Amino acid sequence: ALEISLKTRRFWEVWRVTHQHPRVIDNSTGFRNKLRRLFAEVCAVLGDPIPLEKEDKYVIAFFDPSVIPVPHYSAEITQQYLITPDPKEERRVRARGDRDGFTYYYTIKEEMSKGIRTEREEIIGEHEYRTLLSLRDSKLKTIRKQRISFFWNERYFEIDIFTAPKVHKGLVLMELERSGRRKKLILPPFLEMVRDVTGDKRYGNRSLASGIALT
Repeated sequence: ALEISLKTRRFWEVWRVTHQHPRVIDNSTGFRNKLRRLFAEVCAVLGDPIPLEKEDKYVIAFFDPSVIPVPHYSAEITQQYLITPDPKEERRVRARGDRDGFTYYYTIKEEMSKGIRTEREEIIGEHEYRTLLSLRDSKLKTIRKQRISFFWNERYFEIDIFTAPKVHKGLVLMELERSGRRKKLILPPFLEMVRDVTGDKRYGNRSLASGIALT
């Protein structure tokens, strides 16, 4: 059984870094609690109950993605915000491009508490994407970034290297998204953390789209 498990893991090792919201149910708890955690993740993905997005966010020093010693995935993201009738909501469209072409997303987020938001996201076609752009919030600038995704020590890392707006060019943010929070962050040795900005609204993508320089 162990050999089969290891073979399955190796098979998915490269593929899983390309998924939008991968999950790892590790062995940090007993088997019964592991099943509960698995069930909670399935419910979150299916939207029953409301899926919660929990993120820890850090500013890290600029680095060369070629130094990452594990399988990783790179994509170019263009993100634009839409006008919304509800000030508590955040609506956006995103084009994600890689060597296989472009995928388009429409996302609605609502903050529940510090670092925790509900998220509804769907893949849309290019035509719908272009149509939604007519609702673009002209007060906010377009965000462009390179996203590097990989697993390290059974944790999923997303690193965004910003190229636009110009005022944020060179900013590097790292996000960890998961359902359970571990108290200690074990950072890969090829990354250098500058500071923890979890819950700091200045580092939210919508705030960065305002084009105001960080102080």
